[in-house]
Amino acid sequence: MATATKYRDRPHARIYYAWLELPAWRAASIAARNLIVEMLARYRPGENGRLEWSVQRVAEVLGVSKSTASAALIELETIGWIEVMRAGSFSRKGRASHYALAMFTNDVTGEPATRTFERWRPDGTRPLGSRCRVSRQMRKVRSELQDSLPRDERLSAPEDTPGRSRRPLRRNEWP
Repeated sequence: MATATKYRDRPHARIYYAWLELPAWRAASIAARNLIVEMLARYRPGENGRLEWSVQRVAEVLGVSKSTASAALIELETIGWIEVMRAGSFSRKGRASHYALAMFTNDVTGEPATRTFERWRPDGTRPLGSRCRVSRQMRKVRSELQDSLPRDERLSAPEDTPGRSRRPLRRNEWP
């Protein structure tokens, strides 16, 4: 990588004030906020969609445990700040996940910026992308949990929760 000759060419993270006002930024944990700043600082034009971030690398950069690093990556994906381009695996070395920042044009597929974080709401509503691995995992976990319970103990509101009925929740109403 060539060294920057001018100050404006040095690596930096540009965060707009409008992003700080979004519910997606306010709901993000401190680790997730720090991670998006680190990703923006290391982003270079032409590389979006090939940003390689393993859990171990995130843990080293943020100075947190691997479980916190993994939670921060999943949180950023769920909220819509990043998109998974290629999910990593443990089958062989060098297979870290590749991510694309949602605020820039995807250089791998040529798609325009999705900016899904702008449409995210605290109740979790946002259009999910086709490559969103978190949504598929959570659906699978929820359906397995729901199917493993006896019919009379299906997921419903707890007795001590005020303002909620005792009726069983439908699948699309699960928390």
